[in-house]
Amino acid sequence: MQNTPDPIRNEVELRQHIAAYPSILDQRIQTRLDDLCLEFIHASQLIMGFYQAQDQADFFILPTDQLMIQSPEQLQLSAVSLPSASVSLIFLIAGVDHVLRINGQLTESGRLHIQQSYFHCGRAAMRARLWQPETVSATITPADFIHRARYALLASFGADGKVLISPRGEQAGQIQLLADGKLLLPERPGNKVAASLRNLLTDPRIRLALIIPGCERVLCVQGMARISAAAEKRQQAAVDNRPAKLVIEIADVRTHWLNNSALDATFWQLSEQPVSGLTPFAKALATHMKGKGMMGKLTHLVVDRVVKKDANNLY
Repeated sequence: MQNTPDPIRNEVELRQHIAAYPSILDQRIQTRLDDLCLEFIHASQLIMGFYQAQDQADFFILPTDQLMIQSPEQLQLSAVSLPSASVSLIFLIAGVDHVLRINGQLTESGRLHIQQSYFHCGRAAMRARLWQPETVSATITPADFIHRARYALLASFGADGKVLISPRGEQAGQIQLLADGKLLLPERPGNKVAASLRNLLTDPRIRLALIIPGCERVLCVQGMARISAAAEKRQQAAVDNRPAKLVIEIADVRTHWLNNSALDATFWQLSEQPVSGLTPFAKALATHMKGKGMMGKLTHLVVDRVVKKDANNLY
Protein backbone atom coordinates (compact mmCIF):
# COMPACT_ATOMS: atom_id res chain seq x y z
CA MET A 1 0.00 0.00 0.00
CA GLN A 2 1.35 3.38 -1.00
CA ASN A 3 1.71 6.20 1.47
CA THR A 4 -1.15 8.63 1.02
CA PRO A 5 -1.43 12.23 2.18
CA ASP A 6 -3.34 12.91 5.36
CA PRO A 7 -6.16 13.76 5.17
CA ILE A 8 -7.27 11.83 2.10
CA ARG A 9 -8.16 14.33 -0.62
CA ASN A 10 -9.72 12.38 -3.48
CA GLU A 11 -11.04 8.98 -4.55
CA VAL A 12 -7.69 7.87 -5.98
CA GLU A 13 -6.16 8.20 -2.51
CA LEU A 14 -9.27 6.65 -0.93
CA ARG A 15 -8.96 3.57 -3.13
CA GLN A 16 -5.46 2.91 -1.81
CA HIS A 17 -7.20 1.85 1.41
CA ILE A 18 -10.59 0.65 0.16
CA ALA A 19 -10.42 -1.40 -3.01
CA ALA A 20 -12.79 -0.72 -5.90
CA TYR A 21 -16.12 -2.49 -5.49
CA PRO A 22 -17.43 -5.12 -7.93
CA SER A 23 -19.62 -3.42 -10.52
CA ILE A 24 -22.32 -6.08 -10.10
CA LEU A 25 -23.27 -4.29 -6.87
CA ASP A 26 -24.69 -1.42 -8.93
CA GLN A 27 -27.36 -3.84 -10.13
CA ARG A 28 -28.74 -4.18 -6.59
CA ILE A 29 -30.25 -0.68 -6.81
CA GLN A 30 -33.93 -0.68 -7.74
CA THR A 31 -35.92 2.35 -8.87
CA ARG A 32 -39.24 1.02 -7.59
CA LEU A 33 -40.51 -1.27 -4.85
CA ASP A 34 -40.63 -4.92 -5.84
CA ASP A 35 -42.09 -7.78 -3.78
CA LEU A 36 -38.89 -8.14 -1.71
CA CYS A 37 -38.91 -4.46 -0.73
CA LEU A 38 -42.62 -4.59 0.07
CA GLU A 39 -42.12 -7.71 2.18
CA PHE A 40 -39.47 -5.92 4.22
CA ILE A 41 -41.50 -2.73 4.61
CA HIS A 42 -44.58 -4.64 5.80
CA ALA A 43 -42.47 -6.49 8.42
CA SER A 44 -40.60 -3.39 9.65
CA GLN A 45 -41.55 -1.39 12.71
CA LEU A 46 -39.34 1.69 12.46
CA ILE A 47 -38.15 4.19 9.86
CA MET A 48 -34.98 6.18 10.50
CA GLY A 49 -34.56 9.06 8.10
CA PHE A 50 -32.61 12.19 7.24
CA TYR A 51 -33.76 15.12 5.14
CA GLN A 52 -32.32 18.25 3.59
CA ALA A 53 -34.73 21.01 2.63
CA GLN A 54 -33.24 24.38 1.66
CA ASP A 55 -31.28 25.40 4.77
CA GLN A 56 -32.80 22.72 7.02
CA ALA A 57 -31.31 19.27 7.62
CA ASP A 58 -31.99 16.79 10.42
CA PHE A 59 -32.86 13.22 11.37
CA PHE A 60 -36.31 11.88 12.15
CA ILE A 61 -37.56 8.50 13.38
CA LEU A 62 -41.09 7.30 12.67
CA PRO A 63 -43.14 4.16 13.29
CA THR A 64 -44.05 2.45 10.05
CA ASP A 65 -47.76 2.92 10.75
CA GLN A 66 -47.10 6.54 9.68
CA LEU A 67 -46.36 5.30 6.16
CA MET A 68 -48.67 4.36 3.32
CA ILE A 69 -47.59 2.69 0.08
CA GLN A 70 -49.23 4.65 -2.73
CA SER A 71 -47.59 2.74 -5.57
CA PRO A 72 -44.29 0.96 -6.34
CA GLU A 73 -42.86 4.42 -7.08
CA GLN A 74 -44.38 6.46 -4.24
CA LEU A 75 -44.73 6.40 -0.45
CA GLN A 76 -46.78 8.70 1.77
CA LEU A 77 -45.26 9.80 5.09
CA SER A 78 -48.28 11.13 6.95
CA ALA A 79 -46.41 12.51 9.98
CA VAL A 80 -43.77 14.46 8.05
CA SER A 81 -44.42 18.11 7.27
CA LEU A 82 -41.50 19.60 5.38
CA PRO A 83 -40.85 21.75 2.35
CA SER A 84 -39.64 19.83 -0.70
CA ALA A 85 -36.69 17.79 0.55
CA SER A 86 -34.13 15.19 -0.42
CA VAL A 87 -34.70 12.23 1.90
CA SER A 88 -32.87 9.01 2.76
CA LEU A 89 -34.68 6.34 4.79
CA ILE A 90 -33.66 3.14 6.51
CA PHE A 91 -36.30 0.57 7.46
CA LEU A 92 -35.57 -1.62 10.48
CA ILE A 93 -37.07 -4.89 11.64
CA ALA A 94 -36.39 -5.57 15.32
CA GLY A 95 -34.06 -8.56 15.64
CA VAL A 96 -32.99 -8.46 11.96
CA ASP A 97 -29.50 -7.20 11.14
CA HIS A 98 -29.84 -6.09 7.51
CA VAL A 99 -31.92 -3.07 6.50
CA LEU A 100 -33.75 -1.64 3.52
CA ARG A 101 -32.63 1.79 2.31
CA ILE A 102 -34.84 4.08 0.23
CA ASN A 103 -33.69 7.40 -1.22
CA GLY A 104 -35.97 9.88 -2.87
CA GLN A 105 -37.57 13.31 -3.12
CA LEU A 106 -40.23 14.36 -0.64
CA THR A 107 -42.95 16.84 -1.58
CA GLU A 108 -44.57 19.33 0.80
CA SER A 109 -47.58 17.02 1.07
CA GLY A 110 -45.40 14.23 2.47
CA ARG A 111 -45.32 12.15 -0.71
CA LEU A 112 -41.97 10.49 -1.35
CA HIS A 113 -41.01 9.83 -4.96
CA ILE A 114 -38.65 6.85 -4.86
CA GLN A 115 -35.37 7.17 -6.72
CA GLN A 116 -33.45 4.24 -5.22
CA SER A 117 -34.27 1.23 -3.05
CA TYR A 118 -31.81 -1.47 -2.02
CA PHE A 119 -30.81 -3.75 0.83
CA HIS A 120 -27.86 -2.98 3.08
CA CYS A 121 -25.91 -5.75 4.81
CA GLY A 122 -26.12 -6.35 8.57
CA ARG A 123 -22.48 -5.93 9.57
CA ALA A 124 -23.12 -2.61 11.32
CA ALA A 125 -25.81 -4.20 13.51
CA MET A 126 -23.55 -7.19 14.19
CA ARG A 127 -20.64 -5.01 15.27
CA ALA A 128 -22.98 -2.96 17.46
CA ARG A 129 -24.71 -6.01 18.96
CA LEU A 130 -27.80 -3.98 18.17
CA TRP A 131 -30.24 -6.49 19.59
CA GLN A 132 -28.53 -6.75 22.96
CA PRO A 133 -30.11 -3.73 24.72
CA GLU A 134 -28.81 -2.11 27.88
CA THR A 135 -30.22 0.23 30.51
CA VAL A 136 -29.31 3.91 30.26
CA SER A 137 -29.99 6.69 32.77
CA ALA A 138 -32.35 9.43 31.65
CA THR A 139 -29.79 11.97 32.84
CA ILE A 140 -26.91 10.69 30.69
CA THR A 141 -24.71 13.49 29.32
CA PRO A 142 -23.89 13.86 25.62
CA ALA A 143 -20.23 12.97 26.28
CA ASP A 144 -21.17 9.76 28.11
CA PHE A 145 -23.73 8.95 25.43
CA ILE A 146 -21.08 9.21 22.72
CA HIS A 147 -18.80 6.89 24.70
CA ARG A 148 -21.52 4.26 25.08
CA ALA A 149 -23.05 4.59 21.59
CA ARG A 150 -22.85 1.40 19.53
CA TYR A 151 -24.96 2.17 16.46
CA ALA A 152 -25.03 5.24 14.27
CA LEU A 153 -26.57 6.60 11.11
CA LEU A 154 -24.09 8.63 9.09
CA ALA A 155 -25.69 11.28 6.89
CA SER A 156 -23.71 12.82 4.04
CA PHE A 157 -24.46 15.25 1.22
CA GLY A 158 -23.92 14.33 -2.43
CA ALA A 159 -22.63 16.66 -5.12
CA ASP A 160 -26.00 16.16 -6.84
CA GLY A 161 -27.81 17.70 -3.86
CA LYS A 162 -29.13 14.38 -2.61
CA VAL A 163 -28.61 13.11 0.92
CA LEU A 164 -27.60 9.62 1.98
CA ILE A 165 -27.67 7.80 5.31
CA SER A 166 -25.61 4.73 6.08
CA PRO A 167 -25.53 2.58 9.23
CA ARG A 168 -22.36 2.22 11.31
CA GLY A 169 -21.79 -0.17 14.21
CA GLU A 170 -19.12 -0.18 16.91
CA GLN A 171 -18.26 -1.58 20.28
CA ALA A 172 -18.88 0.86 23.14
CA GLY A 173 -16.00 3.31 23.44
CA GLN A 174 -14.90 3.12 19.80
CA ILE A 175 -16.70 6.34 18.84
CA GLN A 176 -14.29 8.64 20.61
CA LEU A 177 -14.69 12.23 21.82
CA LEU A 178 -11.18 13.64 22.20
CA ALA A 179 -9.91 16.22 24.68
CA ASP A 180 -9.67 18.82 21.89
CA GLY A 181 -13.40 18.40 21.14
CA LYS A 182 -12.97 16.40 17.92
CA LEU A 183 -14.86 13.17 17.42
CA LEU A 184 -13.32 10.06 15.82
CA LEU A 185 -15.48 7.55 13.94
CA PRO A 186 -13.74 4.38 12.69
CA GLU A 187 -14.39 3.09 9.18
CA ARG A 188 -14.69 -0.72 9.16
CA PRO A 189 -14.83 -3.24 6.28
CA GLY A 190 -17.95 -2.81 4.15
CA ASN A 191 -19.19 -3.44 0.63
CA LYS A 192 -16.45 -1.12 -0.76
CA VAL A 193 -18.91 1.18 -2.51
CA ALA A 194 -17.86 3.86 0.03
CA ALA A 195 -20.68 6.18 -1.05
CA SER A 196 -20.66 8.14 2.22
CA LEU A 197 -16.88 8.58 2.15
CA ARG A 198 -16.98 9.77 -1.45
CA ASN A 199 -19.64 12.29 -0.48
CA LEU A 200 -17.46 13.55 2.37
CA LEU A 201 -14.58 14.12 -0.04
CA THR A 202 -16.65 16.65 -1.97
CA ASP A 203 -18.74 18.02 0.92
CA PRO A 204 -17.25 17.66 4.42
CA ARG A 205 -20.52 18.36 6.24
CA ILE A 206 -21.44 15.33 8.30
CA ARG A 207 -24.33 14.36 10.56
CA LEU A 208 -24.59 11.40 12.92
CA ALA A 209 -27.53 9.95 14.82
CA LEU A 210 -26.03 7.99 17.71
CA ILE A 211 -27.91 5.13 19.35
CA ILE A 212 -27.32 3.02 22.44
CA PRO A 213 -29.28 -0.24 21.99
CA GLY A 214 -32.10 -0.29 24.52
CA CYS A 215 -32.12 3.48 25.00
CA GLU A 216 -35.05 5.62 23.87
CA ARG A 217 -32.90 8.72 23.37
CA VAL A 218 -30.98 9.58 20.18
CA LEU A 219 -28.07 12.01 20.12
CA CYS A 220 -27.48 13.95 16.92
CA VAL A 221 -23.99 15.17 16.07
CA GLN A 222 -22.99 17.59 13.35
CA GLY A 223 -19.63 18.90 12.26
CA MET A 224 -17.05 19.00 9.50
CA ALA A 225 -15.34 15.76 8.50
CA ARG A 226 -12.00 14.78 7.11
CA ILE A 227 -10.90 11.23 6.33
CA SER A 228 -7.61 10.14 7.88
CA ALA A 229 -5.42 7.19 6.95
CA ALA A 230 -2.82 7.94 9.63
CA ALA A 231 -1.54 4.66 11.06
CA GLU A 232 -1.63 5.84 14.67
CA LYS A 233 -5.26 6.94 14.40
CA ARG A 234 -6.30 3.72 12.71
CA GLN A 235 -4.51 1.74 15.41
CA GLN A 236 -6.21 3.84 18.09
CA ALA A 237 -9.51 2.41 16.81
CA ALA A 238 -8.22 -1.18 16.53
CA VAL A 239 -10.35 -4.14 17.62
CA ASP A 240 -8.62 -7.47 18.27
CA ASN A 241 -5.47 -5.74 17.01
CA ARG A 242 -7.13 -5.06 13.66
CA PRO A 243 -6.83 -1.33 12.85
CA ALA A 244 -9.72 0.57 11.37
CA LYS A 245 -9.63 0.83 7.57
CA LEU A 246 -9.73 4.62 7.96
CA VAL A 247 -10.84 7.14 10.57
CA ILE A 248 -13.32 9.97 10.08
CA GLU A 249 -12.27 12.99 12.14
CA ILE A 250 -15.10 15.39 12.94
CA ALA A 251 -14.33 18.98 14.00
CA ASP A 252 -16.65 21.84 15.01
CA VAL A 253 -18.78 19.26 16.84
CA ARG A 254 -22.27 20.27 17.95
CA THR A 255 -24.87 18.00 19.51
CA HIS A 256 -28.59 17.98 20.18
CA TRP A 257 -31.10 15.39 21.34
CA LEU A 258 -33.51 14.22 18.67
CA ASN A 259 -37.02 15.37 19.51
CA ASN A 260 -39.09 13.72 16.77
CA SER A 261 -38.13 10.15 17.62
CA ALA A 262 -40.41 7.12 17.77
CA LEU A 263 -37.62 4.97 19.20
CA ASP A 264 -39.03 3.59 22.45
CA ALA A 265 -38.84 0.61 24.78
CA THR A 266 -41.47 -1.24 22.76
CA PHE A 267 -39.21 -1.39 19.72
CA TRP A 268 -36.32 -2.93 21.66
CA GLN A 269 -38.67 -5.49 23.22
CA LEU A 270 -39.82 -6.59 19.76
CA SER A 271 -36.33 -7.94 19.07
CA GLU A 272 -37.17 -10.78 21.46
CA GLN A 273 -39.88 -11.93 19.02
CA PRO A 274 -38.03 -12.69 15.77
CA VAL A 275 -39.86 -12.21 12.48
CA SER A 276 -40.40 -15.50 10.64
CA GLY A 277 -40.56 -16.11 6.92
CA LEU A 278 -38.48 -13.09 5.88
CA THR A 279 -36.39 -13.57 2.74
CA PRO A 280 -32.74 -13.84 3.84
CA PHE A 281 -30.45 -10.94 2.93
CA ALA A 282 -28.24 -12.99 0.60
CA LYS A 283 -31.21 -14.24 -1.42
CA ALA A 284 -32.80 -10.78 -1.62
CA LEU A 285 -29.53 -9.20 -2.74
CA ALA A 286 -28.88 -11.89 -5.35
CA THR A 287 -32.43 -11.55 -6.70
CA HIS A 288 -32.06 -7.80 -7.06
CA MET A 289 -28.78 -8.26 -8.92
CA LYS A 290 -29.68 -11.16 -11.21
CA GLY A 291 -33.40 -11.86 -10.93
CA LYS A 292 -35.29 -14.98 -9.88
CA GLY A 293 -34.14 -17.25 -12.70
CA MET A 294 -31.13 -19.53 -12.97
CA MET A 295 -28.62 -16.64 -12.87
CA GLY A 296 -30.24 -15.36 -9.69
CA LYS A 297 -30.04 -18.79 -8.07
CA LEU A 298 -26.38 -19.20 -9.01
CA THR A 299 -25.62 -15.68 -7.77
CA HIS A 300 -27.37 -16.52 -4.49
CA LEU A 301 -24.90 -19.36 -3.86
CA VAL A 302 -21.97 -16.98 -4.31
CA VAL A 303 -23.51 -14.13 -2.32
CA ASP A 304 -24.47 -16.46 0.53
CA ARG A 305 -20.83 -17.57 0.91
CA VAL A 306 -19.62 -13.97 0.86
CA VAL A 307 -22.20 -12.87 3.46
CA LYS A 308 -21.25 -15.69 5.81
CA LYS A 309 -17.55 -14.89 5.40
CA ASP A 310 -18.19 -11.20 6.07
CA ALA A 311 -20.13 -12.04 9.24
CA ASN A 312 -17.02 -13.79 10.57
CA ASN A 313 -14.70 -10.93 9.55
CA LEU A 314 -16.34 -7.82 10.99
CA TYR A 315 -13.06 -5.98 11.53
